[in-house]
Amino acid sequence: MNSRRKIRWPRRRRRRRRRWLLVVVLVLLLLGGVESVPGVPGHAGAALSAQLLASDGGALVAKVNPFYRVPRNPCDRIESTYGVGNNLLKNSWLGFYASIWPSYQALNAFLLTSLLPGQARCMRDFEATLTAIDDNYWAHGLAGLPAAYDQGPAPLHFPGDLPRVDDSMWMGVSLMQAYDRTGSEPFLRRAEAVFVLARANWDPLRGGIYWEYHAPGATNLEKAVASNAPAAAVALGIYRATGNPMYLRWGEKIVRWLHSHLMDRRTGLYDDHVIDSRLPPVIGHAKYTYNQGIMVGVLAMLSTVSPGTYPLTDAVSLARRAMEYFRSHRSYRNPGFDLVWAQNLLWTAGLYHRASFTAEARASLRAAIRAEPKNPGSLLEFASGIGLRALFELPPKDYGLLAP
Repeated sequence: MNSRRKIRWPRRRRRRRRRWLLVVVLVLLLLGGVESVPGVPGHAGAALSAQLLASDGGALVAKVNPFYRVPRNPCDRIESTYGVGNNLLKNSWLGFYASIWPSYQALNAFLLTSLLPGQARCMRDFEATLTAIDDNYWAHGLAGLPAAYDQGPAPLHFPGDLPRVDDSMWMGVSLMQAYDRTGSEPFLRRAEAVFVLARANWDPLRGGIYWEYHAPGATNLEKAVASNAPAAAVALGIYRATGNPMYLRWGEKIVRWLHSHLMDRRTGLYDDHVIDSRLPPVIGHAKYTYNQGIMVGVLAMLSTVSPGTYPLTDAVSLARRAMEYFRSHRSYRNPGFDLVWAQNLLWTAGLYHRASFTAEARASLRAAIRAEPKNPGSLLEFASGIGLRALFELPPKDYGLLAP
């Protein structure tokens, strides 16, 4: 009798757990059905919340479902683990909507994977996710400043959480990549709106674009590579698309400011940020992979629009200095940063057409992949890892497709 009880109790517990999960999912789906009805007060926010809750319920069931199989397609893996069902993504398999930086990395993973043979459908994931983020995260400006991408869906905005200017600039990079591949005018128009935000956050006294939305109440006065270099990339991308010389002038202006205020003369690399509202200025000296990467990309972009003034060798020289620094300082270990670095590095290699430099670039990519977390749990780490591996699989003849 006792032996039979020892066998049955675990089975009963498993059945109870599954019944409990089923009840949870049914309740969440019921809430979703009620709250998503148009006309219900707070409909937009309620509908988003209900979709998120239903997604979390499905994720719980998948965790205990013995028949669940993780998809093999990299893009499907991102969607099945972090997707909400409305083309938005979560920061983790169970949690809140992803903020812009991990969302940007997921967009990058979709885009880079779409370049591989047999993975063209990942481009649909890229466009659908980018459109959903644009529809839900784009928020009206504060205190007279232009609109920006919020930290989450705008209907669920947390008061007092000012947008990060760099987030909008990275989204601008994705928008221009989407425009280059689809020719869809709404992507270009939104990228132009993103650059309006960059200009509005330019310091008219000392130059440079603030990292945090510079509205009344802003407490972060940093001017970072991450808020300036991608803004230059957006400006140069719009210039290539429209021929409007204003964007070229702004791209050059931002690069000159970065060279004057954030280049470390000892190493020839770019420091992370400066706070120049006080004397002496406070400089963040960290040499992150993504800062050097986006600067390599911007210098390479300048070489494509004005090679006589901006030779491609400027980008190549910065890339080689960075690779040497990263080897000696063991800088690879942040997949999101490393993906920005590797993508811009390989694109530059595709422009330079030197086998030795391409080999150096691929060695740098391999080092970044080796430094990845072994068990990535967040969207940021998971998607960035997929992007890095897509870059590794991409043949060098296709590096020209990696333009920022």
